Amino acid sequence: MKKIFLISTFLVLLVLGCEEKTNKIELLPNLESEYLSEKEVDTPIEVKSEDSVLKNSLIDAVKSIHNSSPKDSIRYIISLRLYVNEKGKVDKVKDISTYYDRLEFGTDGLKNYTDRKTLNESIVSKLSEWSFIPAQKNGANVKSYADLNNVNVVALPDGKFEIELPDFLSAIFSDNQFRVNADEMPFPMGGLSELTKNVVYPEDARNKGIEGKVFVIAFINENGDVVKTRIAKGENPILNDAAKDAVSKTKFTPGRVEGKPVKVQVTIPIVFKLQ
Repeated sequence: MKKIFLISTFLVLLVLGCEEKTNKIELLPNLESEYLSEKEVDTPIEVKSEDSVLKNSLIDAVKSIHNSSPKDSIRYIISLRLYVNEKGKVDKVKDISTYYDRLEFGTDGLKNYTDRKTLNESIVSKLSEWSFIPAQKNGANVKSYADLNNVNVVALPDGKFEIELPDFLSAIFSDNQFRVNADEMPFPMGGLSELTKNVVYPEDARNKGIEGKVFVIAFINENGDVVKTRIAKGENPILNDAAKDAVSKTKFTPGRVEGKPVKVQVTIPIVFKLQ
Protein backbone atom coordinates (compact mmCIF):
# COMPACT_ATOMS: atom_id res chain seq x y z
CA MET A 1 0.00 0.00 0.00
CA LYS A 2 2.85 2.37 0.83
CA LYS A 3 4.47 1.66 -2.51
CA ILE A 4 1.22 2.34 -4.35
CA PHE A 5 0.75 5.59 -2.39
CA LEU A 6 4.30 6.73 -3.15
CA ILE A 7 3.90 5.93 -6.82
CA SER A 8 0.60 7.82 -6.93
CA THR A 9 2.15 10.83 -5.21
CA PHE A 10 5.09 10.76 -7.64
CA LEU A 11 2.70 10.69 -10.60
CA VAL A 12 0.73 13.65 -9.23
CA LEU A 13 3.93 15.65 -8.73
CA LEU A 14 5.11 14.69 -12.19
CA VAL A 15 1.84 15.87 -13.76
CA LEU A 16 1.94 19.15 -11.83
CA GLY A 17 5.54 19.67 -12.84
CA CYS A 18 4.67 19.11 -16.48
CA GLU A 19 1.84 21.62 -16.25
CA GLU A 20 4.21 24.26 -14.92
CA LYS A 21 6.68 23.65 -17.75
CA THR A 22 3.98 23.91 -20.45
CA ASN A 23 3.16 27.56 -19.63
CA LYS A 24 3.93 29.45 -22.82
CA ILE A 25 4.16 33.05 -23.92
CA GLU A 26 1.07 33.94 -25.92
CA LEU A 27 1.79 34.70 -29.57
CA LEU A 28 -0.77 37.18 -30.87
CA PRO A 29 -1.83 37.00 -34.53
CA ASN A 30 -1.00 39.84 -36.89
CA LEU A 31 -4.52 40.87 -37.83
CA GLU A 32 -3.21 43.69 -40.04
CA SER A 33 -1.83 41.06 -42.42
CA GLU A 34 -5.31 39.55 -42.80
CA TYR A 35 -7.33 42.77 -42.78
CA LEU A 36 -6.25 45.49 -45.18
CA SER A 37 -5.77 49.13 -44.26
CA GLU A 38 -7.63 52.00 -45.88
CA LYS A 39 -4.59 52.69 -48.08
CA GLU A 40 -4.43 49.10 -49.34
CA VAL A 41 -7.98 48.96 -50.72
CA ASP A 42 -9.65 50.63 -53.68
CA THR A 43 -12.77 51.57 -51.73
CA PRO A 44 -12.55 51.82 -47.94
CA ILE A 45 -15.17 50.75 -45.43
CA GLU A 46 -18.31 52.89 -45.38
CA VAL A 47 -20.93 53.20 -42.70
CA LYS A 48 -24.50 52.52 -43.80
CA SER A 49 -26.04 53.68 -40.52
CA GLU A 50 -27.16 57.26 -40.05
CA ASP A 51 -24.80 59.53 -38.10
CA SER A 52 -27.46 59.92 -35.42
CA VAL A 53 -27.58 56.14 -34.90
CA LEU A 54 -23.82 55.96 -34.43
CA LYS A 55 -23.70 58.89 -32.05
CA ASN A 56 -26.69 57.75 -30.01
CA SER A 57 -25.32 54.23 -29.64
CA LEU A 58 -22.00 55.59 -28.36
CA ILE A 59 -23.76 57.89 -25.91
CA ASP A 60 -26.01 55.05 -24.74
CA ALA A 61 -22.93 52.88 -24.16
CA VAL A 62 -21.40 55.59 -21.98
CA LYS A 63 -24.66 56.24 -20.11
CA SER A 64 -24.84 52.57 -19.13
CA ILE A 65 -21.55 52.83 -17.18
CA HIS A 66 -21.62 56.48 -16.11
CA ASN A 67 -21.83 57.36 -12.44
CA SER A 68 -24.05 60.42 -12.30
CA SER A 69 -22.87 61.53 -8.85
CA PRO A 70 -19.68 63.45 -9.85
CA LYS A 71 -20.23 67.23 -10.23
CA ASP A 72 -17.42 67.68 -12.75
CA SER A 73 -17.42 66.79 -16.44
CA ILE A 74 -15.98 63.37 -17.29
CA ARG A 75 -14.55 62.49 -20.69
CA TYR A 76 -14.87 58.97 -22.11
CA ILE A 77 -12.18 58.49 -24.77
CA ILE A 78 -13.04 55.79 -27.29
CA SER A 79 -10.10 54.41 -29.28
CA LEU A 80 -10.80 51.11 -31.00
CA ARG A 81 -9.76 49.39 -34.20
CA LEU A 82 -12.66 47.65 -35.94
CA TYR A 83 -11.90 44.62 -38.10
CA VAL A 84 -14.69 44.32 -40.67
CA ASN A 85 -15.16 41.22 -42.83
CA GLU A 86 -16.28 40.86 -46.46
CA LYS A 87 -19.94 40.92 -45.40
CA GLY A 88 -19.62 44.22 -43.56
CA LYS A 89 -19.73 42.69 -40.09
CA VAL A 90 -17.29 43.48 -37.30
CA ASP A 91 -15.25 40.35 -36.56
CA LYS A 92 -12.84 41.65 -33.95
CA VAL A 93 -12.03 44.79 -32.00
CA LYS A 94 -8.72 46.01 -30.56
CA ASP A 95 -8.01 48.75 -28.05
CA ILE A 96 -5.64 51.30 -29.63
CA SER A 97 -5.72 53.86 -26.82
CA THR A 98 -2.50 55.69 -26.01
CA TYR A 99 -0.79 56.31 -22.69
CA TYR A 100 -2.33 59.79 -22.60
CA ASP A 101 -5.83 58.39 -23.17
CA ARG A 102 -5.43 56.40 -19.97
CA LEU A 103 -4.32 59.28 -17.74
CA GLU A 104 -6.76 60.42 -15.04
CA PHE A 105 -6.73 63.97 -16.37
CA GLY A 106 -6.23 65.30 -19.89
CA THR A 107 -3.87 68.14 -20.74
CA ASP A 108 -6.89 70.45 -20.72
CA GLY A 109 -7.65 69.60 -17.09
CA LEU A 110 -10.74 67.54 -17.86
CA LYS A 111 -11.14 64.29 -15.92
CA ASN A 112 -10.91 61.10 -18.02
CA TYR A 113 -12.71 57.83 -17.42
CA THR A 114 -9.91 55.32 -16.92
CA ASP A 115 -11.56 51.88 -16.74
CA ARG A 116 -10.73 50.93 -20.34
CA LYS A 117 -12.02 47.35 -20.05
CA THR A 118 -15.49 48.38 -18.89
CA LEU A 119 -15.71 51.17 -21.48
CA ASN A 120 -14.60 48.92 -24.35
CA GLU A 121 -17.01 46.15 -23.41
CA SER A 122 -19.87 48.63 -23.32
CA ILE A 123 -18.95 50.03 -26.76
CA VAL A 124 -18.55 46.55 -28.28
CA SER A 125 -22.05 45.63 -27.07
CA LYS A 126 -23.40 48.42 -29.30
CA LEU A 127 -21.51 47.53 -32.49
CA SER A 128 -24.26 45.16 -33.62
CA GLU A 129 -26.43 48.25 -34.17
CA TRP A 130 -24.01 49.54 -36.84
CA SER A 131 -24.17 48.64 -40.53
CA PHE A 132 -21.10 48.73 -42.77
CA ILE A 133 -20.45 48.54 -46.48
CA PRO A 134 -17.31 46.36 -46.75
CA ALA A 135 -14.11 47.60 -48.36
CA GLN A 136 -13.37 46.59 -51.94
CA LYS A 137 -10.26 45.75 -53.92
CA ASN A 138 -10.15 44.71 -57.57
CA GLY A 139 -13.94 44.69 -57.62
CA ALA A 140 -14.33 42.22 -54.74
CA ASN A 141 -15.25 42.68 -51.09
CA VAL A 142 -12.28 42.27 -48.76
CA LYS A 143 -11.52 42.23 -45.08
CA SER A 144 -10.38 45.62 -43.85
CA TYR A 145 -10.00 47.63 -40.68
CA ALA A 146 -10.89 51.17 -39.65
CA ASP A 147 -10.10 53.12 -36.53
CA LEU A 148 -12.67 54.56 -34.19
CA ASN A 149 -10.00 56.86 -32.84
CA ASN A 150 -10.08 59.53 -30.12
CA VAL A 151 -13.86 59.77 -30.08
CA ASN A 152 -14.84 61.69 -26.98
CA VAL A 153 -18.16 61.36 -25.18
CA VAL A 154 -18.34 63.94 -22.42
CA ALA A 155 -20.72 63.61 -19.48
CA LEU A 156 -21.60 67.11 -18.29
CA PRO A 157 -22.50 68.11 -14.72
CA ASP A 158 -26.07 68.93 -15.78
CA GLY A 159 -26.67 65.33 -16.86
CA LYS A 160 -26.31 65.96 -20.57
CA PHE A 161 -23.88 64.18 -22.90
CA GLU A 162 -21.84 65.64 -25.75
CA ILE A 163 -19.96 63.72 -28.41
CA GLU A 164 -16.93 64.81 -30.39
CA LEU A 165 -15.81 62.95 -33.50
CA PRO A 166 -12.33 64.26 -34.30
CA ASP A 167 -11.25 61.31 -36.42
CA PHE A 168 -14.11 58.87 -36.67
CA LEU A 169 -13.53 56.25 -39.37
CA SER A 170 -11.39 58.60 -41.43
CA ALA A 171 -13.01 57.52 -44.70
CA ILE A 172 -16.34 59.00 -43.53
CA PHE A 173 -15.53 62.05 -41.42
CA SER A 174 -12.99 64.78 -42.09
CA ASP A 175 -10.46 65.61 -39.41
CA ASN A 176 -11.77 68.56 -37.39
CA GLN A 177 -9.75 68.00 -34.26
CA PHE A 178 -8.99 70.93 -31.98
CA ARG A 179 -5.39 70.80 -30.78
CA VAL A 180 -4.56 71.13 -27.09
CA ASN A 181 -1.22 72.80 -27.81
CA ALA A 182 0.30 75.03 -30.47
CA ASP A 183 3.38 77.16 -31.09
CA GLU A 184 1.21 80.21 -30.38
CA MET A 185 -1.86 79.66 -28.23
CA PRO A 186 -5.05 81.74 -28.68
CA PHE A 187 -5.34 84.89 -26.57
CA PRO A 188 -8.22 87.37 -26.14
CA MET A 189 -7.87 90.20 -28.63
CA GLY A 190 -7.38 93.38 -26.65
CA GLY A 191 -6.10 91.44 -23.64
CA LEU A 192 -7.74 89.76 -20.69
CA SER A 193 -9.65 92.96 -19.93
CA GLU A 194 -11.77 92.34 -23.04
CA LEU A 195 -12.76 88.93 -21.69
CA THR A 196 -13.50 90.43 -18.28
CA LYS A 197 -15.87 92.96 -19.88
CA ASN A 198 -17.99 90.10 -21.19
CA VAL A 199 -18.43 88.52 -17.75
CA VAL A 200 -21.84 89.38 -16.32
CA TYR A 201 -22.51 88.33 -12.73
CA PRO A 202 -25.96 86.66 -12.79
CA GLU A 203 -28.42 88.64 -10.69
CA ASP A 204 -29.90 85.47 -9.20
CA ALA A 205 -26.45 84.29 -8.12
CA ARG A 206 -25.66 87.73 -6.69
CA ASN A 207 -28.87 87.80 -4.66
CA LYS A 208 -28.19 84.32 -3.28
CA GLY A 209 -24.54 85.10 -2.50
CA ILE A 210 -23.24 82.42 -4.85
CA GLU A 211 -19.52 82.64 -5.66
CA GLY A 212 -17.07 80.32 -7.37
CA LYS A 213 -14.57 79.61 -10.13
CA VAL A 214 -15.65 78.06 -13.42
CA PHE A 215 -13.25 76.43 -15.89
CA VAL A 216 -14.50 76.77 -19.46
CA ILE A 217 -13.00 74.89 -22.40
CA ALA A 218 -13.17 77.11 -25.49
CA PHE A 219 -12.93 75.56 -28.96
CA ILE A 220 -11.38 78.26 -31.15
CA ASN A 221 -11.18 77.98 -34.93
CA GLU A 222 -8.56 79.31 -37.34
CA ASN A 223 -10.25 82.73 -37.38
CA GLY A 224 -10.11 83.16 -33.61
CA ASP A 225 -13.85 82.57 -33.17
CA VAL A 226 -15.18 80.48 -30.29
CA VAL A 227 -17.31 77.87 -32.04
CA LYS A 228 -18.14 75.82 -28.96
CA THR A 229 -17.69 75.86 -25.19
CA ARG A 230 -17.81 73.21 -22.50
CA ILE A 231 -17.56 73.27 -18.73
CA ALA A 232 -14.47 71.43 -17.49
CA LYS A 233 -15.20 72.19 -13.86
CA GLY A 234 -18.02 74.26 -12.44
CA GLU A 235 -19.47 75.47 -9.18
CA ASN A 236 -23.09 76.21 -10.00
CA PRO A 237 -25.25 75.90 -13.16
CA ILE A 238 -26.05 79.64 -13.05
CA LEU A 239 -22.36 80.58 -12.93
CA ASN A 240 -21.51 77.93 -15.53
CA ASP A 241 -23.89 79.47 -18.08
CA ALA A 242 -22.61 82.99 -17.40
CA ALA A 243 -18.99 81.85 -17.82
CA LYS A 244 -19.72 80.06 -21.11
CA ASP A 245 -21.58 83.12 -22.39
CA ALA A 246 -18.65 85.42 -21.57
CA VAL A 247 -16.12 83.19 -23.32
CA SER A 248 -18.37 82.71 -26.37
CA LYS A 249 -18.59 86.50 -26.86
CA THR A 250 -14.81 86.95 -26.78
CA LYS A 251 -12.73 87.22 -29.95
CA PHE A 252 -9.31 85.53 -29.81
CA THR A 253 -6.13 85.62 -31.79
CA PRO A 254 -5.98 82.20 -33.50
CA GLY A 255 -3.55 79.51 -32.41
CA ARG A 256 -0.67 78.93 -34.81
CA VAL A 257 1.64 76.06 -35.71
CA GLU A 258 4.64 76.94 -37.86
CA GLY A 259 2.99 80.27 -38.55
CA LYS A 260 -0.29 78.78 -39.83
CA PRO A 261 -3.64 79.27 -38.02
CA VAL A 262 -5.03 76.07 -36.49
CA LYS A 263 -8.00 74.94 -34.44
CA VAL A 264 -7.16 74.93 -30.73
CA GLN A 265 -8.95 74.26 -27.45
CA VAL A 266 -8.00 76.20 -24.33
CA THR A 267 -9.23 76.09 -20.75
CA ILE A 268 -10.16 79.47 -19.30
CA PRO A 269 -10.88 80.11 -15.60
CA ILE A 270 -13.67 82.60 -14.83
CA VAL A 271 -13.92 83.82 -11.22
CA PHE A 272 -17.17 85.04 -9.72
CA LYS A 273 -16.57 86.85 -6.43
CA LEU A 274 -18.87 89.30 -4.70
CA GLN A 275 -17.37 92.60 -3.57
